Amino acid sequence: MASRKKQESMKSITDIPIPDVEIMDTVAYVDTLGCQLQGWIPKPTFSDLKKQYGNKIEMKPCRGDLRFRSFMTIHQPDHCIWNWLVNMNAEDIRICRVDIAIDFLTRTKEEAERLIEYFKHHYRQKWQGKKEANHVEETFYISSNPRTPRNVVMYGDVISKTGLGYCAHLELRFITAERCRAAGLSDPKVFLSGPDVMRLLDHESQLVQLNSILRDSLHIKANRTALTTGVYDTAW
Repeated sequence: MASRKKQESMKSITDIPIPDVEIMDTVAYVDTLGCQLQGWIPKPTFSDLKKQYGNKIEMKPCRGDLRFRSFMTIHQPDHCIWNWLVNMNAEDIRICRVDIAIDFLTRTKEEAERLIEYFKHHYRQKWQGKKEANHVEETFYISSNPRTPRNVVMYGDVISKTGLGYCAHLELRFITAERCRAAGLSDPKVFLSGPDVMRLLDHESQLVQLNSILRDSLHIKANRTALTTGVYDTAW
């Protein structure tokens, strides 16, 4: 009998059936936030933001939508940023890019790389259609088109940006206002307590296996303890 493909939910991830790989914990955070603004941030305010965040915050003219004049990008936003956005008039801001990073913490770099190899062969983005994958050095992209509304990025060759050690880094990218809204990520208030990342991961992802290679289910230990190091005090 021909082999039948078996699709499993990502809702469950702890016992990945790979020899000598142990997921110690899992932490999620926003790696990149992109917002369209109806006006420009006042110079004194932006100057203060640059002093605090440096090159992690950028402003440029907004193109393509006459309702918005500027586009702001923030890498690893913290609670101060989310509170600032929450206090803005909702009509003055539109979230149009959110990159959700999920770091599966491992004991060694080798384990992280092994886990990424597993994901590269078995991870599928739901409703991805015909996308051509792309591999740039150690980083794997589900889609080679940087403007695709949804993309997934993964790598395992660097320490987690949270400072918690080696990790298999999987990143869900939503790159239009419509995709952010569909994923439930268009309201800044959502990020103060943390969105349900495990639900989002499950909604967006599948693990595709042949026969019984995969165990019945996998389980992610959701670490919702707020980190206190650097700007990662909003990791969930």
